[in-house]
Amino acid sequence: MEKLKEIIKDVINEIEITTNLFYQQKNQEGFSKLEGIIYLLNNITNRVSELELESNYVNIDIIKMNKILTDAMNALENLDTILLSDILNYELKEMFIEYQDSVL
Repeated sequence: MEKLKEIIKDVINEIEITTNLFYQQKNQEGFSKLEGIIYLLNNITNRVSELELESNYVNIDIIKMNKILTDAMNALENLDTILLSDILNYELKEMFIEYQDSVL
């Protein structure tokens, strides 16, 4: 579980950095950082799957995360970096902040 907590902490930090770049209209740098967020999100889903296979309950709603990511992808397809940033910052990051304390 400690590894999962560490990954969640990393994704929260990366979301803050990335969204700040997009808010400052530094889109190329923001897109580069977005790759790191995707990598970390993949690590989170893999770790949750591993823990569940070991019969450990993890209080992370993967379905909710996927819905938020679908909304983020739609914003990305429309090249709306501000909406993308809002979704990442106010929905995804907030979700992980809530989960951060509940992961044992």
